[in-house]
Amino acid sequence: MWMLESKKGLKRVLLTYTLKENFEIRVTRSCMTSYEAGCKDPECKFQICTVKMEGGNYWIVQIFEEDHNCTIDDLHNRYRQASTWFIGEILSLKLAVSGQSLKLKEIMTDMQMEHGLDLLYTKAWRVKELVENNIFGPSDLSYQLLPAYCYQLKDMNLGSVKQNLSTSVLISTEQAPG
Repeated sequence: MWMLESKKGLKRVLLTYTLKENFEIRVTRSCMTSYEAGCKDPECKFQICTVKMEGGNYWIVQIFEEDHNCTIDDLHNRYRQASTWFIGEILSLKLAVSGQSLKLKEIMTDMQMEHGLDLLYTKAWRVKELVENNIFGPSDLSYQLLPAYCYQLKDMNLGSVKQNLSTSVLISTEQAPG
């Protein structure tokens, strides 16, 4: 019997497994107390059934039938479960470690090389926005902090070139519409 900390964790583990094993699932039931999924092919025996533990947040796997009797070629080539959220979960650690913004081409290449996923440009863009928002926080918050940063920069570096630069940046941000 396996236990998972949350429904989100359960989905992450299941989707990672399906990606690694090269098949797709269909969710047959998803509610506050249970989660059930099977292979996309109705004839396939793969099945997972989980329930939420009473009085807790843990999810218990009751049934896990991992045998597949389906053909992979026809049914499992689109990876619909590779959602923006799931790909973001995969890339979050990489971004957190590097601390640098990911390039769209890097995201697309990494997903192709490491997981065999061909991402569209728009999905890679959504993944990038989601991951950066989760790791670095919303970008509008950074812009709100810019005047205070410029003031402190000016205060700490009196008479320097940075003072003139920060003043012009501060003035241009204050005069910017919106």
